[in-house]
Amino acid sequence: MFGLVFYVTLAILVSFICSLLEACLLSIPQTYVSSLVNQGHKLGPRLQVLKENLNQPLAAILSLNTIANTVGAAGVGAQVLEVFGNEYVALASGLLTLGILIFSEIIPKTIGALYAKPIAKLAAYILPVMIFITYPFVIISARITKIINAAADEDDQKFTRDEMIATTEIGESEGAIQENESLIIRNLLNLNELNVQDVMTPLSEVSLFRQNKVIQEILDDYPVLRHSRYPVYGENLNDITGMVLRYQIMKNKLSEKTDQTLEKLVNPVRVVSKNLSVASAMQQFIKHKEHLFIVVNDYGATTGIITLEDCIEALLGEEIIDELDYDKSNDFHLEHDMDSGKFIIKRAKEQED
Repeated sequence: MFGLVFYVTLAILVSFICSLLEACLLSIPQTYVSSLVNQGHKLGPRLQVLKENLNQPLAAILSLNTIANTVGAAGVGAQVLEVFGNEYVALASGLLTLGILIFSEIIPKTIGALYAKPIAKLAAYILPVMIFITYPFVIISARITKIINAAADEDDQKFTRDEMIATTEIGESEGAIQENESLIIRNLLNLNELNVQDVMTPLSEVSLFRQNKVIQEILDDYPVLRHSRYPVYGENLNDITGMVLRYQIMKNKLSEKTDQTLEKLVNPVRVVSKNLSVASAMQQFIKHKEHLFIVVNDYGATTGIITLEDCIEALLGEEIIDELDYDKSNDFHLEHDMDSGKFIIKRAKEQED
């Protein structure tokens, strides 16, 4: 009778441990392991080795599990035959199968998946021992896996952008990250897919001056300068000669040098294609320490401007508004004259109620 109890316990207990460790190992996210490594946790490197060589612990688990089930089933059959007789062997086999299914598969794998992180502390020390015990089987499994991996497509094994977005959404739904953080991550991953023309300010809405404009005229026409930078053009709108800074205009006002033209205050400005990605535009802003670029189309014609603020808005997913954005009465913009076919700079007037 003791032998029967021993073989039943052997089959169920060993299989329970194997299933628990397998579920734990497969349920631990790589992000969790990487975070442990970055934090300098002693558990991190151990789990990292197991996750990077996943075939070894899995081969050890499956080998030990198979051996335990085989030996246990054979031992139970022999003990039942000896103690109870041949007529109870089939019943004992059925009960053992049911016991293994419930207590060695369903229950431990559920526990391993739900409590993967706490169990990982034990798995990191138990699995290397199991690999050592079943090393011959691990070597055979490694050779077979190598042959299978050689025929597999490496691109199918890579962590894709879509999977990262899906992971972010799962993290948001589970409360690991907030909604605004999830939005920023998704927007960040899409910056390479977003072109400058998608976020730029179109030419028809750009505030800009002709370079022969006298500073006093600008101050008279626009008492409040809403923007910190204004493009400056020469002969026509495709002849952007640079930009002028608001503080330069105000500095000349304080110095009583308002009789100068903007041509003397013009600063160089870079030109970018409308097809440039927002991510690349942001990198150029940071690299050149600038805040405004002129945007041109495929033919070199001016189509608008993009600012560092536009890129940040694309990243945040919402518009950045300051106190002057609410006052539209001092805005100035381009209007198309149908008779002459030219663009005319005008100031927006307050609408009457």
